[in-house]
Amino acid sequence: DFVVNYKDEDRVQQVKSIASEAGVARIIEGSFGANIDFDAAVLAPQGTIAAFGYDDVKPQQSMPHLPLMLKNALLRYIAVFFVDQASKEKTFQEVNQLFSTGNIKHHIGHIFTFGDFALAHQAIESRSIPGAVLVEVNGS
Repeated sequence: DFVVNYKDEDRVQQVKSIASEAGVARIIEGSFGANIDFDAAVLAPQGTIAAFGYDDVKPQQSMPHLPLMLKNALLRYIAVFFVDQASKEKTFQEVNQLFSTGNIKHHIGHIFTFGDFALAHQAIESRSIPGAVLVEVNGS
């Protein structure tokens, strides 16, 4: 229902004004290394961070232990590669159902042809295209 640009300097206050001053109860994090300080700032007391992805922004990433400890935060690490196949398939079906009914939407930033695969990769690395970067395979 709400969009907060992760590049905005006041994004912590934006989230708190939307959720409540206490913060958000649950965070599903795909870029844990890049966002841990932000997550710690917006997480509510007794909140949970479920991290399934990690962008290593520093060779020795530091964890904001004290802010997370004072909130009695639960960190849940999810290594998607080790989730059993039945659970993955159930999740894919549920997410596809949400997309097909329009209950969630995803912004497609650009669709590249397979011949431009390297350009697609560069676009992802440079973060020059907002939204998902897709590659069309075999005209599908």
